[in-house]
Amino acid sequence: LKQAEDCKEQINAINNCMTGELRIGVGSFIAPYVRMAALIFMERYPNVRINADFTKARILNKALRAHMLDLAFTMNMAYSHEGIESMPCIPFNVYAIMRDTHPLASLPKVSYEDLLKHPVIMPDVGERAIDTFQQNINRDIYKLNIKCIISDPDEALASVEETKCITFMPKLYLRNHPTLVARPIIGLEQQLMSNAHWMQDVPKKRAAQLFLDIIRNEVVPYISVAEESKGNFTPTTGIRKSHADISLTLAT
Repeated sequence: LKQAEDCKEQINAINNCMTGELRIGVGSFIAPYVRMAALIFMERYPNVRINADFTKARILNKALRAHMLDLAFTMNMAYSHEGIESMPCIPFNVYAIMRDTHPLASLPKVSYEDLLKHPVIMPDVGERAIDTFQQNINRDIYKLNIKCIISDPDEALASVEETKCITFMPKLYLRNHPTLVARPIIGLEQQLMSNAHWMQDVPKKRAAQLFLDIIRNEVVPYISVAEESKGNFTPTTGIRKSHADISLTLAT
């Protein structure tokens, strides 16, 4: 039945009649990018229903291999022997996040030694993401004063708002937290890269390719320009823009 449904979606895509369901999985740190792409996609292709699952990378890879997802977005590269195709997709930066009254908030950048002096709320991003951070800053992340690990980004930020703790994530998550600030981490100034994954043994849905095109050609450039021009970017202003509005913003 699933193969028959996938076949119908492929035929409709060939006929330019976009219907059916697009099943995507989203890992840590890149949810705002995928959310913006989903809103653009829903407006442009109203007959396609998006089913989005936000969870850990290892769970997404398992769901992808079980053909429960059409696309997965995670920090890790999938293994070729698993039959998963991977493509670099969303670049992003990770910052130290704290209250605007925090002692480190007055610094333009924070160092590993600075972070050692303050309690930390660690986002639950998985071992591979932590290994990436450690390789870039060349320090042992687990020597930080980690008070707790929280899987939900908004809950982690809410906890930071009520404590003197620090957490780590892209500044895009600060849109609903005006009392928090983001500071670059020395050694982690360069962009990290998340990846898009899909299975090799089934045809990629037309909807999946269009979703990828929206992320790469519209969302990533828009957020990059907005962050450079405004500093602390608030994406809610960009999410509601139409494709024409986004193109105009990029042009100006």
